[in-house]
Amino acid sequence: MPFAEQVVAADDFAFLEQWWRDASPEFDPAPVIERVKATFREPGVVTAALGYYRHTFHPAQRDPDAAVRPRSA
Repeated sequence: MPFAEQVVAADDFAFLEQWWRDASPEFDPAPVIERVKATFREPGVVTAALGYYRHTFHPAQRDPDAAVRPRSA
């Protein structure tokens, strides 16, 4: 998404807190979330973090030889 940086940064990085709660509902991010947000407020951090996900999960980056294949019976 070309506007992902704006979505992540909106409302003082509320996306990060919600994502964390969705990804790990048993973990309370309250003790560390302000430090995480402070890191994401630094110039370039949001773009770098999203760049990692854009690269890692882009279909063109998938190696078909690394795919899990069912075992032969």
